Amino acid sequence: MNTANSRPAAVAVPQALIAGSMALVLAALSACGFEPLLGRATASGHELPDGGTGCVVGNVFFAADMNEGTLDDNCDPIDRFLWAEDKPGASMFFAAGIHPDSPIQDNAIEQMLGAWQPNLIPMHDDGTCGDEVASDGIWTISFDLPVGLRIGYKYTWGLQGENWGGTEEWPGNRRLLEIVDVNGDGVVARFDEFGDQTTNKDKANQLLPANGGRGSIDWETDANGDGIPDARERMVDTDGDCVLDTWWTPSTAGG
Repeated sequence: MNTANSRPAAVAVPQALIAGSMALVLAALSACGFEPLLGRATASGHELPDGGTGCVVGNVFFAADMNEGTLDDNCDPIDRFLWAEDKPGASMFFAAGIHPDSPIQDNAIEQMLGAWQPNLIPMHDDGTCGDEVASDGIWTISFDLPVGLRIGYKYTWGLQGENWGGTEEWPGNRRLLEIVDVNGDGVVARFDEFGDQTTNKDKANQLLPANGGRGSIDWETDANGDGIPDARERMVDTDGDCVLDTWWTPSTAGG
């Protein structure tokens, strides 16, 4: 026998040992902020390597209303396609990052939010991943985020992988949100209208002075004087009279 070319006998490795080793590798990568590279970011609807969907219904919800006829805080109709293009196959995406003012700075969270990459993290209007009703024009995404975190975010309407141009609700500015459960329902829920420039938009805010607007907001701004900063969760207008009247607690929370 030619021992120089012979191969050693195969050693059987228990499957449990392999699985345990993989779990340790994944945990280490997650701790170092590389979780999104594995497609395992804890955001609803993030695709997994096998083509599945890893839905995490967390403690923070964002909803973007893309229906025609929505009103802003001046009670004026919102032009959804002032900056975004109405194109076939477009859908809603979430773009965000940790704000420089945030007392919490965490690279893993930054990557989970998409690190300000447009048309990367899809939202849902299919009744899954925290979305309440399929095909109602209200797109939803959910994250697990720590209390006290401050983020900037906006919505884009486009195709997967597109750039900002022709997809963002408006250029150059961002919405603000501080993760605080204002109404004590156990979740932080922000219900926005796509293209609205009068609520929590930080710069070039178009809320009229008569309605408390001053052209910009910060973390303490309370334009309508209800005692709740504009950069936190807030009530929604459910009857179209431009008066905030009801807290939105997603029916999918805790699911």
